[in-house]
Amino acid sequence: MLFLQESKSSGTELGDISDKRSLDEVSMSSSSWWKPNATEEILWQLQTKKGPIITPYDLDMYNVDLFNTKEEIIRILREEHGAKVVCHFSAGIYEPWQPDWESYFSFLQPNTPYEGSAAPFLGNAGNNGERWLDVRRLDLLMHIMGDRLDLAKRKGCDAVQPNNIDAFNHQGIPGLSALKKFDQMRYNTWLATEAHERNLSVGLSGDINQLLELEPHFDWAFSERCFQYQECDAYAVFSENNKAVFSLQFKEDEETFCPELLLRKLPLMMVYNTYNYQLGCQLFVLYEDISQESIWF
Repeated sequence: MLFLQESKSSGTELGDISDKRSLDEVSMSSSSWWKPNATEEILWQLQTKKGPIITPYDLDMYNVDLFNTKEEIIRILREEHGAKVVCHFSAGIYEPWQPDWESYFSFLQPNTPYEGSAAPFLGNAGNNGERWLDVRRLDLLMHIMGDRLDLAKRKGCDAVQPNNIDAFNHQGIPGLSALKKFDQMRYNTWLATEAHERNLSVGLSGDINQLLELEPHFDWAFSERCFQYQECDAYAVFSENNKAVFSLQFKEDEETFCPELLLRKLPLMMVYNTYNYQLGCQLFVLYEDISQESIWF
């Protein structure tokens, strides 16, 4: 389990909408979905694959797995703890352990990772049978991804975080070189639009090379190891537009990057320490202190 701390600002009041503004701008401004700002502090937790959800602390947001988190847990977090719930899922990589794939692609076999390249599957994406998805084939992906967004809505998620939506940035992987910048842009924009049509907030996770183009379509961003990859400054396109950037770091020496994050006004923060405890720039919690007071799956 990870604790992170982030910043956002209090919302701004909407004035009269100019006739010169586009319909898209009007729709975004009058929408009711969650839009975390870049200067107000948010205390949040990212649930690990088999970790608990922490409830004794006054957290503002929980980032949980869409499939593994029960609807009742989401209800408790929202209604009894007053928190926002972000539900993450992979929208760019086929994960053979997820329960829905076989319902959409008849050539997939139960409990057998697919190793072929029939559409919409492309190159290898890991050691557990994962494969990158061909984002050009929106005709094949829109049904399963649309239904995943519907699932998030039914479960009561406030927001979604589609992960692994950066296949275009991995041109060196066999099968991915055919993808163009436009293909990734179209797919990611489609995901954001579909989320908003369901009144869900949506965060951009990855696709570092298209942050500028995608920022208008997403409500916030999630960055992982931006210091390690020297990508933190790129997320200024979100924070300068008063959109939160939730930053995850895996590093034990918090004294090194905490001042840098504060200097850049990038809300951070979490350090996942190998000694089984968590360090945050403004928070320190021992695992043993919370393991008995958490919601477990």
